[in-house]
Amino acid sequence: MHTFARASLVCFALLSPVMPQAAMAQPVRAGAVSGVVRDAQGTVLPNVPVDVACGFLRAHVQTDSSGAFTFAGLPAGPCVISSRAMLLAAAEARVMVKASATATVDLALAVRGFGDAVSITAARGDAEERFVSPQFTSVLTASEIGMQPYYLLPQALRDQPGVLLQQTTTAQASPILRGFTGQSNVYLVDGVRFNVSTWRSGPSQYMAWINSAVAGRIEIVRGPSGVQYGSDSLGGTINILTAAPDFSPGGVKIGGALEFGATTAARSGNGQGTISVSLPRAAFLVGASAMTVGDLRAGRGHDSHAAVTRFLGLPSTEVNGERLPASGFDQAGAFVSGRIQAGTRGLASVFYAHESQTGANRYDRLDGGDGLHRSGFEPQRLDLAIFRYRTASVAGLDEVAGTFSVNRQGDGRYEQTRPTAVLDSQQATTTALGYQLEARKRVGAHSAAGGIELFDEQISATRTQRNPVTGVVTPNRPDVPEGTTYQTLGLFAQDLVELIPSRLSLRAGVRYARFQFETAPDAAFGVTAERVVSDAVTFTAGTVIGISKYVNATFNVSRGFRAPNAADLGSVGLTGGGGFEIAPSTAAALGGQVASTGAAGAVSTGVSVPALGPEVVYAFEPGIRVRAGRFDASATVFDLEYLDAIERRAIAFDRNVVGNSISGFSVVRQDANGLAFIAQDIRPIATRVNAGHARLIGYEAEGQIRLTAELSLHVQSSMTNGRLLATGDYLRRMPPPLGGAGVRWSRGRWVIDGTASWARPQRRFNPGDLTDARIGGTRTRASIASYFNGTASDLGLVSGGVLLRTGETLAQVQDRVLGTAASAPLFAEQAGFFVLGATANVRLSSRVNLVVVGENLTDRNYRLYGSGADAPGANLQVRMKASF
Repeated sequence: MHTFARASLVCFALLSPVMPQAAMAQPVRAGAVSGVVRDAQGTVLPNVPVDVACGFLRAHVQTDSSGAFTFAGLPAGPCVISSRAMLLAAAEARVMVKASATATVDLALAVRGFGDAVSITAARGDAEERFVSPQFTSVLTASEIGMQPYYLLPQALRDQPGVLLQQTTTAQASPILRGFTGQSNVYLVDGVRFNVSTWRSGPSQYMAWINSAVAGRIEIVRGPSGVQYGSDSLGGTINILTAAPDFSPGGVKIGGALEFGATTAARSGNGQGTISVSLPRAAFLVGASAMTVGDLRAGRGHDSHAAVTRFLGLPSTEVNGERLPASGFDQAGAFVSGRIQAGTRGLASVFYAHESQTGANRYDRLDGGDGLHRSGFEPQRLDLAIFRYRTASVAGLDEVAGTFSVNRQGDGRYEQTRPTAVLDSQQATTTALGYQLEARKRVGAHSAAGGIELFDEQISATRTQRNPVTGVVTPNRPDVPEGTTYQTLGLFAQDLVELIPSRLSLRAGVRYARFQFETAPDAAFGVTAERVVSDAVTFTAGTVIGISKYVNATFNVSRGFRAPNAADLGSVGLTGGGGFEIAPSTAAALGGQVASTGAAGAVSTGVSVPALGPEVVYAFEPGIRVRAGRFDASATVFDLEYLDAIERRAIAFDRNVVGNSISGFSVVRQDANGLAFIAQDIRPIATRVNAGHARLIGYEAEGQIRLTAELSLHVQSSMTNGRLLATGDYLRRMPPPLGGAGVRWSRGRWVIDGTASWARPQRRFNPGDLTDARIGGTRTRASIASYFNGTASDLGLVSGGVLLRTGETLAQVQDRVLGTAASAPLFAEQAGFFVLGATANVRLSSRVNLVVVGENLTDRNYRLYGSGADAPGANLQVRMKASF
């Protein structure tokens, strides 16, 4: 057992005296609370959730068809009853429960403004209204998620301010927050870290593995959350809070739901079902889901970045028809969630989810841009288990919680340039064991919290290269070597204090973190024993100043960081967005020098490839919050000082390296600047280095006005711009200015949304953006020749050295596509767009709900910046849910 894992057992031993106390709690004569939930017009609200909190005891029920609810078995003393519903503000009432008596309380829910939404992620467990949060946050409930056009859960975030939803392929979705994505944002499930150390740089597929069926709520916090959640939160934090099963006020209650859906643009279908079993002190929820997604039809049936367009100058529809070939996939999973009340002070919870995705292709490496024969992801599997025990009033503390988690992510990938070329396949499984212990204490106006976290990761990986002609299978070095380990230790403390009630509040915190990366030696693959240790201290400080009862001014300063992970420190292999990369230690061993950029044409800086250190962001975020009657608005501007940014840089060699083999890839060419190339990619071999100082500036803003009780308007806008100060280069994948607007009408059983979203044209390209098939799509005479004589011939587009569609030779195609240039991007800018949509949500009965979504109503052909596939064309999505 690793040192970190052994240390964690000591932490959990602290809980051992607590659990017997909860179990031995003296019985209390029970009381009850009953009531009715109505809206502002007095209409009763059936099937809405109602919660009760009596000390540490928590219970949850739903109103019946008459809007009524009852809680039984409550301890005598003060309790808080609260309820919430779609489009309505949460309401709560305090009541004194008496033994052997029933208290009565009614709740009225007013129309909700987004400023009323409560987040627990920004302050790590403390409920905090957006109106009084120093950070820009968003909250999506399950009903709000259900109003979005999506089949992958992250797609439901697309219209949130400051969120760019990038999709390298249709089976993936990677949110970009303030220009950061993938490993540079923190993803949580019930507050437990979902990121693992093998996540590669750039957009990643992993959030798409979390099935929408498990999501009861999603919270987004922009800006660093390094104190609360440790490494990686440079751009922001996304926390998926799972659907919690309900306790029954008395007896056994069995329920469930069935949901079915379909879309037209991808010819997809999905189904999911849940069954719940509830008792007064225990509740369990079990669910399963499956979906099949077909080939996508983009706007106008056109693929803007198709390989035949990039290399041959032909419209995609002439070769591929109106659908993106091999863009479909299948996904299925199951989950179980449970809660058990332990006495009046303890609560144990468990969550487990399994998800599997098959048939996912790397579309931008195939017909979507690079024109390879095969490139895909298989198998893709997730097993996530979370066990948590909370207890109240321990050793003078208000609450102590211990969490154990198992996060097992299986990531398989394969690639083959042509049918006769080597098929490169690898599978990696990262198993992260997590141990968390935290405590909370309120003293006067202070709410203090602190804790310790330990994550112990084991990486198992294999890689083979199969020659389809000879059938010979050759083992090779995986991207991250077999037996690699990565451990994380974090200690944090934070305090929230209201210095002047409703006028001045402060939030401050600090964290120490330590990271250890270690490889196991393997002489067969040239892997040497390597151990890299790094640490970081980070902080946050935020304030909210009440200018008036309607206006709050906010300011937040924080330090976010990202420690080099196992992919940074040990990875060797092909990446779609960056080309062929090798680990810094490998580059240094080969005598490499850092080049000026990551693109062809870079020159040596004369600096040997150094060891990799953490990257850091200092965030300065002033903001304003307005909540006045029917109007709500929120805006934040930010200045992110990005230091030691880990960037992809080409490697220059001052000696001839042609003929060298690196992890099974042979160096086939070296230019006059010393840059080296492999046959499988047009970009020079690169590595990761700390590139210096960059600055990102931008804003996020949104506003809502309620014109009547039934009609409201909403608008949001954001912008991010980032540049390296030393060179003036834009950072990779900087989002264009984005915006959206919506109108919502609701009455009785109906909720209808009309939406518009837009983006300005993007011309702020990094050199790496220009070469990326997903963005600029640069092609050279050599890459045109490779496609012409390779994949185009395999597809029957070329025969006898002639492009059959036009009768041109290779030279004629090269001249038509490039003119006299040696290379040129397919796009020197990405066009903006304006897209319309509409959604109708109708409650057919108290147990049946129907959602109809119209997406891209004008069938616009457009692409979300950095994506590897164009967005869906005109699309109709239907979802029906029946509960019992």
